[in-house]
Amino acid sequence: MYSKSGFFIDAKLQKLFLKNGYVKIRLLNIVEADELRKKYFKFDQLHDADESVHSTADTANQELIEAVDFDVTKTISPKLNFVLHKYRPILGIYLIKDPGSNSFKDWHQDWSMVDETQFVSASVWCALEDVNEYNGALRVVPGSHLFSNKPRCAPKGRENWGFKNLQYEFDKLGITIPLKAGEAVIYNHALIHSSHPNRSTEQRVAAVIGIYDEAAQLLHYYSNENSQATVYAITPQFFYQVKKHDQPEGFDVLKREVLSGNISSPLSLKLLRLKATLQKMFIY
Repeated sequence: MYSKSGFFIDAKLQKLFLKNGYVKIRLLNIVEADELRKKYFKFDQLHDADESVHSTADTANQELIEAVDFDVTKTISPKLNFVLHKYRPILGIYLIKDPGSNSFKDWHQDWSMVDETQFVSASVWCALEDVNEYNGALRVVPGSHLFSNKPRCAPKGRENWGFKNLQYEFDKLGITIPLKAGEAVIYNHALIHSSHPNRSTEQRVAAVIGIYDEAAQLLHYYSNENSQATVYAITPQFFYQVKKHDQPEGFDVLKREVLSGNISSPLSLKLLRLKATLQKMFIY
């Protein structure tokens, strides 16, 4: 399921990443985290913020997306090079969670960005301030990146998600990952995750950058139906040019793929519960 070479220079981190679907590391020092956070506020009013959780990529302004990508990647990539190898960055963004009880994120998986039968893509989620259960920390189900091999598609991947009716189960199985400013979680895009609401009085600002195996072709799976996806070959510039839910234009179609492979039967659900419980007991 994964590239044999792995992302992580440290073999122990690679082993944990393969087992749990995520690792937690120190990425920036406190001064670097604060400086990167302050840079966000020059972009604060320039992107769409219609929802309580939003990012600087929520805009049709290509120059804004590129400017944020430059700032975030310039700060984070040199630090990642001490931890990772054989990877390429995808897009650097700020991810903002406004104060309010509705600012939680349900359990979900991120879109597939590579052929996950051979390669891995992931997100580097870096806290720019201390983050905990009170102001919107991430939650994860350890080992859940192994629960399904079905590609996850735009734009209705979450709407048609095979696990969408298991929110209560994941609430019981998930764990919270508190972070100090400058710490980061690197998680597989297939990992089932969510986040707490921001109950503070201030915006919670994080920096996020995508990464993928350098040997992989970057892909975009697009589907408006449950049974089939169109698979496009893309480059990182795709994220400058195409709005989040739009069908791509001007990119090569590699194939049309029948979607299959999710867990749905009662027996599989029991196995899912058991597997997640065991993963939670033996994370390390």
